[in-house]
Amino acid sequence: MDYLQLRYFVVVAECMNFTKAAERLYITQPGLTRHISNLEDSLGTTLFDRSKRSISLTPAGEALLKEAYPILKNHERVVAKIGQFNTCPEAKLSVGYGGWLEPTYFRGFIQDFVASEVGHNIHIKKGSFLENMNRLNNQDLDVILSFFSGYECLNGMCHEHLAPVYTVLITTPNHPLASQNSVSLNELIREPIVALTRDSNPFAIDIFHTLFTSRGIVPNMRYYADNRDDYFTMLEAGAGVGISCTLYPTMDPGNTNLKFTLVHDHIMFEYLAIWREDVSNPHILRFCNEVKRYIKQNDNPIFSY
Repeated sequence: MDYLQLRYFVVVAECMNFTKAAERLYITQPGLTRHISNLEDSLGTTLFDRSKRSISLTPAGEALLKEAYPILKNHERVVAKIGQFNTCPEAKLSVGYGGWLEPTYFRGFIQDFVASEVGHNIHIKKGSFLENMNRLNNQDLDVILSFFSGYECLNGMCHEHLAPVYTVLITTPNHPLASQNSVSLNELIREPIVALTRDSNPFAIDIFHTLFTSRGIVPNMRYYADNRDDYFTMLEAGAGVGISCTLYPTMDPGNTNLKFTLVHDHIMFEYLAIWREDVSNPHILRFCNEVKRYIKQNDNPIFSY
């Protein structure tokens, strides 16, 4: 049992509803369910009775809830106490990120975090997922932010769910599919697709392969762009359609030259914070909370590529 599992358990117990609890925690319901199942496995007992239409606490769950509140309160007290020393040389946070987040967005939560942590020393480093994971393993970074799927295989790592990631179709406003509220992958079989090269963003290519090949569909790859500017220029010119990711299911790109439509049979990815489980830095969870708060309050679409 760890702190995150205990905190998630308390929120579910307060909401008595996994969907509402997941919304309150800014994570997906399947992710929250996995956390609770892992907690129950580690304790060797069932904490929630799921046999009825609404969940309820078992006797073991009621006992844990009584103990959980003082544990979480004491954890917050200790973090706050240690945080008083955050002007010392060791009080720093190094963050790795992929570089495809919209720059204003990334600067936004960095700025807010620095403002809330007076005297805090924060460093950021751009790199691919593999580069940042190597830096994390070498302890050159404290935490990395990444779009990811299959995080269960991250052995020796802790992770915090920051937000779900939605797949969207990008077209010109006059494209036949632009008038729909959502589209399916089957509707894209004959559409020419504009994509980024693997060298510019391996994650983008992996998205295509995961989305299409898992359904036995061969995508009509027509054009490749070396960078984001060329990518959107090709899309605005109507050379084809694009597939991207966003942190928001409701898209308002602020660009009248393009239309973003939700792909309703998409593969769910997560926006995660990942750090080594043997690293004890009280500022990591504070930073995660700041990112989640910023995402919640700023409803502009943020794209990974």
